[in-house]
Amino acid sequence: MVQYQSPPNGRHHQGHTGAPHGIIEKDPTTGEPAGTLHESAQELVISKLPDYSVEQYVAALDHFQKTVSAPLGITTCFDARLTPKLGNAMEAFALLEREGRLNVRVRGAFLIDPWIL
Repeated sequence: MVQYQSPPNGRHHQGHTGAPHGIIEKDPTTGEPAGTLHESAQELVISKLPDYSVEQYVAALDHFQKTVSAPLGITTCFDARLTPKLGNAMEAFALLEREGRLNVRVRGAFLIDPWIL
């Protein structure tokens, strides 16, 4: 069972339930979770998932470069949610760079959120 707290500001929206700095949408009729998590409420699920392997990230990045960035002329991508738990993603970027296979510039931002760390 996953537990959560109400936001510190106590704000709730009709049809929503609070999680720290986030919202869990609920069906207004039944009160059941509707399946949409906003902001840090996503961590209730993400924190339970294992990281992908370096090989899986490399395969996904290769696929992205071949089917999206190259055909559309995308030269830079931005990952706004890097965390230490996603070390395999950073290793995959580094591996592709070392092997000369990274064809896009990559910018990243480390996620710093005391509610998640």
